[in-house]
Amino acid sequence: MQLRGCTSSESRSFRPMPRRRTYRHLTRISYRASPVTVRSLSNPRAGWSLEDSVGLVLEGYTPQHVEKVTGWAASVLAAQVKPRERTRGIGSSG
Repeated sequence: MQLRGCTSSESRSFRPMPRRRTYRHLTRISYRASPVTVRSLSNPRAGWSLEDSVGLVLEGYTPQHVEKVTGWAASVLAAQVKPRERTRGIGSSG
């Protein structure tokens, strides 16, 4: 689109360039600390450590059964066993 009486280069010089939006993050000078809630999936029974419970899973018991016996969450036990199975199988070749 060309304006009357102006060349194309002149019409461009009169158009204001759009400015970039700048986002300013406000920094807090002082703030109130909120309380921290610590939650655990496991409620282990007395006398059962995580290592002992993982040992039961490695012996062949299911994580769900070990959870009923020891109180450690099955998801925690399964997560502990998976990395050990990966590292155990690396060095052994048929």
